Amino acid sequence: MDFILNNLDGFIWDEGNKHKSFLKHGIAPLEAEEVFYNPNFLSTDVTHSQHEQRYRLLGRTNKDKVLIVAFTVRNNKARVISSRLANKKERTMYAQALKANP
Repeated sequence: MDFILNNLDGFIWDEGNKHKSFLKHGIAPLEAEEVFYNPNFLSTDVTHSQHEQRYRLLGRTNKDKVLIVAFTVRNNKARVISSRLANKKERTMYAQALKANP
């Protein structure tokens, strides 16, 4: 699924979602975008992919926060739906993914 990230050409932010993640989880939009450029692990979000393909990106910010970023792709741009800090299980999964694919 690396081809999905390799073909992205920027970001699209819905104004409601742009501020929701910051207000609810303290994650600023630019911080969420950092996860796309640092080592990450991409998976399909099957639960929420009813009308369009959605993805979950597990990765690290420049300040070493591990985040989950939910997004879809529109016109080769990542449309971020939400971002939050990863929980303990997700951080463990991220560490294991990095070990398996250094």
